[in-house]
Amino acid sequence: MNFKPNDFFIGIFDLFAILLPGLIFVYLWINEISSIFHFNIVEIPEITVFLVMSYIIGHFLLSISYPLDLLYFKFRKKTLGRNRFYNAFSFIRMNNLSALQELERNTAHYKLFRSLSFVFFIEMIHGFVGGTLSPWIFIILTSLSCWRYWFLKKWTEELALDFEKTIREDVIDRN
Repeated sequence: MNFKPNDFFIGIFDLFAILLPGLIFVYLWINEISSIFHFNIVEIPEITVFLVMSYIIGHFLLSISYPLDLLYFKFRKKTLGRNRFYNAFSFIRMNNLSALQELERNTAHYKLFRSLSFVFFIEMIHGFVGGTLSPWIFIILTSLSCWRYWFLKKWTEELALDFEKTIREDVIDRN
């Protein structure tokens, strides 16, 4: 079996929502991670270990940061609720591929900032308890990431509902 680079597929969701937050986290915590797992003993190229760890940690970050979605739906007054958003998303998934691609791109972006909010928050706490980096920059980065997450989540929710409405109207007009 011959491996070709174009056989390896990383989608936009994998890149933005999983790999990038994982890369940033592993970069910020590389010394702690290396001392725990003793990577200098392993006979694997460091970049491979770095990417694999980033991908795995990115998955954990995506799951751990999910409570921000719950806060979003709790405090956003105009929202129709989490179930309504996911129902619209599912309807679009079954009925319109181009609208689905737009929604998935927006979803990857808001999940990137959701995970980054968590990464920067952890680093902010680390800075206050004796980390080497200043916590103040991470207060700013956490705030900006939360703001961008909120904006993109709202935009994606409104886009999903607009797409669903347009697709349903199109179906009715055809009949």
